[in-house]
Amino acid sequence: MIAAFLSPYAFRGVSAPYLWVFYKLLSSIDEPMAFLLSADYLEPCDSAALKGRMELRQHRQIEHGYGLPDAATLERHRFSLLDPELMMRLLPRFGGNPLAFFKAFLSEDIPEIRQALETALSSLPDDIEVILSWSNCPSLSAVAAARGIPVAHLEVGPLREPQYRPTAYFDFSGVNGNTEAARRYETDPSVWMQEFDVPELRRAFSSMEYKERGPGNRLGVVLQVEDDSNLISFSNGFDNASLIAKALLESSTELPLIRSHPGSRFQVRQGVAEHDSSATVLDFLTQCKKVVCVNSSVGLEALMLGLEVDVEGDASYGFVVREKDPQQRARKLAYFLLGYLVPYSLVFSADYIRFRLGKPAEAEIAAMHLRGHGLEQDTDSAKVDIREALRHMARLRIESARVDAGAEEAGGSRDEWLLCYRARADDGYTDDLHIRPSSLVRDGAASVVRFVLPSGSRPEVVRISAPALAGCNTLRAMRWGWGGDARAELLPLFDTHLRLISASCAHFHDGEAVSLLNDGGEVYFEFSVDDLWSSGTARAGPGHGILEFSLSHQSMGSAIALELYRIKEGILGQGRQVGEASMRDELHRDIDELSSRLQHRSSEIALTRAELLESIHDQSVRLNDLSALVEKMGRSFEPLAEVQANQADRLADMAARIDGGVALLLEAQGLLKKELGDQAEALGRANASIDEMKRVSEMTWRQKYLAKRTKGRQA
Repeated sequence: MIAAFLSPYAFRGVSAPYLWVFYKLLSSIDEPMAFLLSADYLEPCDSAALKGRMELRQHRQIEHGYGLPDAATLERHRFSLLDPELMMRLLPRFGGNPLAFFKAFLSEDIPEIRQALETALSSLPDDIEVILSWSNCPSLSAVAAARGIPVAHLEVGPLREPQYRPTAYFDFSGVNGNTEAARRYETDPSVWMQEFDVPELRRAFSSMEYKERGPGNRLGVVLQVEDDSNLISFSNGFDNASLIAKALLESSTELPLIRSHPGSRFQVRQGVAEHDSSATVLDFLTQCKKVVCVNSSVGLEALMLGLEVDVEGDASYGFVVREKDPQQRARKLAYFLLGYLVPYSLVFSADYIRFRLGKPAEAEIAAMHLRGHGLEQDTDSAKVDIREALRHMARLRIESARVDAGAEEAGGSRDEWLLCYRARADDGYTDDLHIRPSSLVRDGAASVVRFVLPSGSRPEVVRISAPALAGCNTLRAMRWGWGGDARAELLPLFDTHLRLISASCAHFHDGEAVSLLNDGGEVYFEFSVDDLWSSGTARAGPGHGILEFSLSHQSMGSAIALELYRIKEGILGQGRQVGEASMRDELHRDIDELSSRLQHRSSEIALTRAELLESIHDQSVRLNDLSALVEKMGRSFEPLAEVQANQADRLADMAARIDGGVALLLEAQGLLKKELGDQAEALGRANASIDEMKRVSEMTWRQKYLAKRTKGRQA
């Protein structure tokens, strides 16, 4: 049985979010598994605890190739739950610093964690073949070693779609640090004793045609995410600040070019260094003659472009960087790309995992990876010519690109990018104008398009027209700027979906991204931008307005799946909102009615009581009608069992709320009855007082009458 360890601290913000890995394993490995994890991973997908998680969104499922698990899927597997609060109990030992705890988790055998893992593992079956882990954890390694169970460390690789053939890490020693990459190469370097060409290696693994460009002249600095394990435990003492400081010392005559990580929480202040705003990593690298990093995939891309690279951390490809002989470096790079990195399609396969558990020779691993990249190879790995196979991979990429280009040429130009706008003038607005992009960068399936407006133009509305491609066309980001040339620094807009005025067809937004479903006709987005030109930057002086758009495209199949998901979510959301609003309104009306009735005087008590009884009767009639409606709906929707169940739940909730309203009315009736009794009692007391007053008055009158008669007699 294959087991997997998923950090229980992922939901506490101290390690990577592995929820998608859990769902991917459930979808990809078609056999019962064992899991060591926290109860967070087992929350129902519609629970409040997982609300807002990216892993639940349809486009993320399509991107990574998994589905959301149901109860039947979970029942096939074994789970041993770890206590996520153990970290909170251990934090005082690390001064309350979560990152200090994370560093120890990654690099030390912590007795309390080892004991928790030992207890959890004891509750699982004894036939565990391997434990898959997505982070280094010496405590786990110690427990597994004592039981003779290997630990395989997995992670998404440095080469990813759409720019490259997608890869993954599979390492029995570690990931992001303490890896076996260099050791495996030294164990059997004879497999790679051929003449490899670095540009050919790049073409074999690249998903797009690369046009050779002249070398840049900048020192590029690539930063990491601040709480990444690369910095926390495997950076050899470097962090982002010390990396920049070293670059400033090395590049004393010119400021280094800094490229921040997309997931970073911080930005480099202008003046300290020059911030790179290139649309793609390739654009950044073409400006550089050298790149320095701690442990970044950008460093590997720089190696594939033949740039000089300094890696300060414990990078898995560090042994390639440190090799000074060009021929040996090409051999080590070939091994790293084909022998060490795993095709992404294989790493979640039980067959591949067991293949690696068999300790195959390096030649067998290379042959397996070639098959994973789509090359049919001779079953005898000894006959595989790795250099020729890599050349074949490169040729396949080139031929595929030529076929696509031929089809595009036959169907006409697909790069019909255009920006239409109306410019402000002293006497109103000019006629509609249009310009073509000043730069167009294709990054696999995505495009970044930049338009430079004529000097002084301040349009109120702009419309970007994209190539007519059938499927889902998504505008993921929009940036703007004002400057003297097209290379001005651009600022991101975080209200793109609010600026959208119209679109060529049905659209929806997911956060800032706006998507269109298109059948191959015109594709355009229209935005309001008049407020941008009133900023201090645009008012400061003459210049050009600059607008940049990042767009991507999905096939029609993916687009339809995404749209169906959005429609379903929209209907359910609207149903919940309508149902809740209806019940709230109904309760508010009942409460208002009760309040107005309770304000009447005692003279209106009888009338109020009659109205309440009538209202209760009306509620009962409505409840009977509602029950009849539920019964009728049940008969009408018998084939739709799931829909019927959902409707029944909602109607039951509504009936419960109505019962609550009836209870309130009955309670009010009781209060009114009590008040009526009190009033009747008070009225009785008043009548008695009046009778007493009449009696006293009558006695007084009789006394006066008798006194008068007596006086008369005396006279």
